[in-house]
Amino acid sequence: MVKRIHLFLLLVVLSIGLFACSSGEVDSTDDTGTDEAESVTDENNEEATVNEDATLKVALQSIPPALDPHITGSTMTMELARPVFESLVAFDSNFEPQPVLAESWDVSDDQKTFTFHLREGVTFHNGKEMTSADVVASMNRWKELNATATRVLGPGEFEAVDDYTVVLTLEDSNFVTFNILALPAQFAAIMPEEIVGGAGSGAVEEYIGTGPFKVSEYVSDQYLHLAKFDDYQSLTDAADGLAGKKEALVSNIEIDFVSDDSTRVSSMVTGEYHIGRGLPYDNFDQLEADANVETHIHEGGTDFIVFNKEEGFFSNQTARQAILAGLDKVALSLGTYSDERFFDMNHSLSLQEQVNWYSDAGAELYNQNDPEKAAQLLEEAGYNGEEITIIASNIQTHHNTAIGLQAQLEGLGMNVKLETYEFATILEYRNDPSNWDIFIVDLATESIPTTYLFYNPTWAGWTDSEEIQDLLDGIQTASNQEEATALAADLQAAFYEYVPVIKPSNRQLFNATNTSINGYDFFSNGMILWNVSVEE
Repeated sequence: MVKRIHLFLLLVVLSIGLFACSSGEVDSTDDTGTDEAESVTDENNEEATVNEDATLKVALQSIPPALDPHITGSTMTMELARPVFESLVAFDSNFEPQPVLAESWDVSDDQKTFTFHLREGVTFHNGKEMTSADVVASMNRWKELNATATRVLGPGEFEAVDDYTVVLTLEDSNFVTFNILALPAQFAAIMPEEIVGGAGSGAVEEYIGTGPFKVSEYVSDQYLHLAKFDDYQSLTDAADGLAGKKEALVSNIEIDFVSDDSTRVSSMVTGEYHIGRGLPYDNFDQLEADANVETHIHEGGTDFIVFNKEEGFFSNQTARQAILAGLDKVALSLGTYSDERFFDMNHSLSLQEQVNWYSDAGAELYNQNDPEKAAQLLEEAGYNGEEITIIASNIQTHHNTAIGLQAQLEGLGMNVKLETYEFATILEYRNDPSNWDIFIVDLATESIPTTYLFYNPTWAGWTDSEEIQDLLDGIQTASNQEEATALAADLQAAFYEYVPVIKPSNRQLFNATNTSINGYDFFSNGMILWNVSVEE
């Protein structure tokens, strides 16, 4: 059975009035939960006995670069860190920020001062109670290491008022503050002050959070083992996206890093794993026909084509426009995903459901498929047979996109070399602009279009556009949603003119679960492993 999960069911409502003087509290809508779940009801309304001593087994498609969510925006890191760490606020399924470790908040009339009232009695995995000192240390470190937070929040700092009150003071009013604080990737995890202080800008050496699972063993190139945190204090509100009630319904979670596609597929068939991530599209029909496997298709963002704008041929804007003009994006997407079921042609950086941000600006430039125009622009850019280096990871969609791109660029008369590396290697290798001209990266569809990493001038690709920066600043300081929406359309038009990256299509992720588990969910490019149970 296929489940198509649309992550954006409603518009993202983030007007200033929504948060001004708000308590940030959510009414409890789930009063049926118990501390020890003994049974669940499956989709056929049949009672199933839950094995609380079970070990949930997951096959992840790649090795994560780190387990510290402050230092990387990697999807793999985000997924592994979610059950371990929590933040002040997090998105619900409609991408509206909800309280997690913050019990409530107040916002000043000028939208510059944000006061967070912390939940009391929350303990870390090492038994220490969370206080404002931990929150201040964690949030200020995160703000420095997350390029988007640095750009959007500016020099603002978090400060402690008392043990359970923290204040963020900004220089300027900011329309998107809560969107930034709730970012799902490279998220604002709260850790003990002493651990954060000892790490600086490097990865933390101890993985201590407040989440429903704690780290029991981590071998960075092989696996991550998690154990139920018995002293976890869950919210009582209904589970919704990354917010609400979280229960550890298994004793342990074993996540193996299994980069071989065929191994992940065969292990789902044999029942070795309960969850298989990032499965090859060619095996969809096989697994869909398996009575012991449930297939899932999730909106999964985009495999972007990123240009090196710091040096080399694509530091020339006309050169980037030439590639945009020449690509056949339908053919490229078919080559990457094998079937139209697994991608959607969408010119916008937002989904249609995101009515505040979706725009037709630049649509005429999205899929031009015009080799003659591309040839003319390449000539104007001065292309003379220089070798173009594409780097990509061995993740299936990255590699497939790179192969298809190489073929199309060669069809335009370009000299192209493709280099493939392990995913973790790519994350380091791309930071040196002398190593590459183009690289492939998958990014989740953002809740607001201003938070895409490729707009950050310090992120690999090195966008340098005064027009884009002015539009980003304008959206951040907008006085209302109507003004922000109009500026977002201008931003998308500038995106298609400057061409920091190329968006081929919106991909659909293919995951699978064993029918012996219940409660599996997926949100913003990542698994949710709490509230998942295994039947006896």
